[in-house]
Amino acid sequence: MRALPALLLSLVVAAAFAAPAETRQSPAGGFRITVTNWFTCATCTTIRGVVAGDVVGTLGGAVVALGPAAKGVAFQTLHDRFVVRAARGSRSFVALVNGRRNLETGTAALDGLVTDGWQKGAMVHVELRPIACTRSARGCYTGTIRVR
Repeated sequence: MRALPALLLSLVVAAAFAAPAETRQSPAGGFRITVTNWFTCATCTTIRGVVAGDVVGTLGGAVVALGPAAKGVAFQTLHDRFVVRAARGSRSFVALVNGRRNLETGTAALDGLVTDGWQKGAMVHVELRPIACTRSARGCYTGTIRVR
């Protein structure tokens, strides 16, 4: 009978020292989020999408600035704002990222920071590649968002 209070005490102590699920690091030392996104219309810069992995939910945002494609240059600069709305609201965040899109392959690589919400101040790296889809006349993209 004395073992029961000791067991309960050890469970309470273990729970007090366990990191809550909201702050636990993924095995790679950061958080990996898969994303599929698309433009909401043929002429606008707003995007919508879904996220999964270490954060599950939806993605919204926009291409804030798009650099002109210079003749003979295979890259175009991008400045994007991603709003991740987690199904578990405590993991929602906003990230501002800058990078470039390869005009030949359509792939993009962007880096920036979480500016609001979960993991505020953390570094962000985004990699996207085009995929075939019917959601948007401008195409869809899939890839990863890494938060460190």
